[in-house]
Amino acid sequence: MTKEYEPFDLERALAGDPVILRDGRKAYVRHYEKTLTLKQDGRPLLGYRLYDGRAVEASWGPDGLWLRGREFPKDIVGMYPQHRLIHGVKVPVFPDWEPALGETVFVVDVTHAQFFYEQEWIGDELDLMYLDRGLVYPAITRGERAAELHSKAMLGLVEAGNEQYL
Repeated sequence: MTKEYEPFDLERALAGDPVILRDGRKAYVRHYEKTLTLKQDGRPLLGYRLYDGRAVEASWGPDGLWLRGREFPKDIVGMYPQHRLIHGVKVPVFPDWEPALGETVFVVDVTHAQFFYEQEWIGDELDLMYLDRGLVYPAITRGERAAELHSKAMLGLVEAGNEQYL
């Protein structure tokens, strides 16, 4: 699945909005050094990237790149997504969540009366395909509403801007 993100916005990032790195991890930009003179390849953006649930110090160039001239997993590629658009409808995403074996999940299903169904995550090929396609949600109230909204958006039953019942 091709990932598209809002462009990197330094002002928003410095205000506390998370950014997404090329490797898909979440990061935070906390400071833009403008006073001190940095060495030629110095990186003036200072912050943290999340790695295995822990914050690790990180730095970037003013454009969000870790180093110029080549792509790196630590490059900032955009603002961290809070939703995805399904036919113009904003559907929440749960990027920090990954189902564990045996966990109950909701799977989007436009043919189901509830517009989704509940199942136990077994991590087989079909489960992984659904996850890769963004059709799996956590079995929590917000996940249930997101799965239903996703399905209804796919069918054109919800118009953009009418996502308020989440």
